Amino acid sequence: MKKLLSIALSLCLLLSVALADVTLTKVYKTEDLVSNTFHNGFVTAIGMTGENTVVLKDDGTYEYTKRLMQTAEDGTVAADLVYTFTGTYTKDGDTVVLMFPTAGTASENWGPLAGSYFQNTENASFADSDYAAGVVQCKEAESHLIADLFEGPYLLDSLTTVRYPRARMRRLAMDAALDYSADAFPALPPYLHLLGAQKDALPLLKAAALPVSHSLARLAEQNAPCRAVVDAQLRACDFGALCRKKPEPMGGALRQKIIFLTN
Repeated sequence: MKKLLSIALSLCLLLSVALADVTLTKVYKTEDLVSNTFHNGFVTAIGMTGENTVVLKDDGTYEYTKRLMQTAEDGTVAADLVYTFTGTYTKDGDTVVLMFPTAGTASENWGPLAGSYFQNTENASFADSDYAAGVVQCKEAESHLIADLFEGPYLLDSLTTVRYPRARMRRLAMDAALDYSADAFPALPPYLHLLGAQKDALPLLKAAALPVSHSLARLAEQNAPCRAVVDAQLRACDFGALCRKKPEPMGGALRQKIIFLTN
């Protein structure tokens, strides 16, 4: 299955580059790594920073390096974790897709965390798609494979470029999870979903140009555009309910009652 996985990178620089190696590097501050790494607490506690580098070669292969490091006050590197992946990529216009790597190497120097928390790793590797080889990040009875780190830490950060910042990539990832597409909805909202109002202001809604109601079920009955957007709204609400720390029941948006405001 892992052979089917890939990372997509939209690279505006490729529009003007042909038949030449291209190197792209992104640097991460400690605060950028929060919630984006394995063993996040240890990594951020010792003030590690990160650097991801992709080298796209003109023969259709890539070298993708992820690096985490802790730099002492005198500039020396106290902890240094380096994971390098190689494989092939495809290019369509300004979009490049890194296919899942066929080989990879890892070197881990955990600095102040070595011994007490993690075991250092020297020259671990896998080759010829033997993903079971190369155990890294050993912590008590826990360990990972090098291949796990290709799409593991910084999944969204790996997709971030100048053209597609992190906020947009989050929206695109959410659109994919909810099966949204650009041409699936009308250009403008087809209805007004009323969440709360003052009772004495309700008569003003009769002059609204769009259907208005607190009930999504009633709005869905208005026309096809309303049904499409109500369906999308319900999917988003249900997805949010399931993703809470304590998942909530689905269908909450259909049971929601109007809130009457008081002075």
